[in-house]
Amino acid sequence: MNTIVKTSLILAVIGVVGFLVWLGASAILPIMAMQDKEARLLKAGVSRTGVIAAIAPTQNFVNNQPVAAITVRFAQASSERSVSFEQVIPYVHLAQLQPGQQVPLRVDPADDQQLIVDLPRLTAAQPAAAGG
Repeated sequence: MNTIVKTSLILAVIGVVGFLVWLGASAILPIMAMQDKEARLLKAGVSRTGVIAAIAPTQNFVNNQPVAAITVRFAQASSERSVSFEQVIPYVHLAQLQPGQQVPLRVDPADDQQLIVDLPRLTAAQPAAAGG
C-alpha cells in the first residue's frame, strides 16, 4: 500500500471512532444530567404536593426503566404553576402516576421550573399490601 492509502485508512478509522465517541456521549450526557438533577433535588429540593396534569411515555429508557414526560400543577408563592419535565419512572410506580393523581414533588428553591416527582415519598405513602 502506498502512503496516501494508508493515511486515508487511518483518517477514516479515526473519523469512525470519533463519531462513535460523539454518539455515545450524546446519548449518555442527558441521562447523567437527569440523574444529577434528581439527586440534587432529593437532597436540597423543597417538598411540595402537586397534581399530575398529563403523563406520556417517551422513547427513552434508563436501565430498562421508562422515561416519562410529565406535566404537574402545584402551588408556589400564592399562585399555581404548571411545569413539564421528563423523569425516569420505575415500572412499579407507573400505576400511581395518572392524570388527576396527587403526588409528592421536590422543587428547586431557586427555580420552580426544576422539579421531580419525589419517588421515595411516593413509595412511603403507598398503603401496605393486603395479605397475611
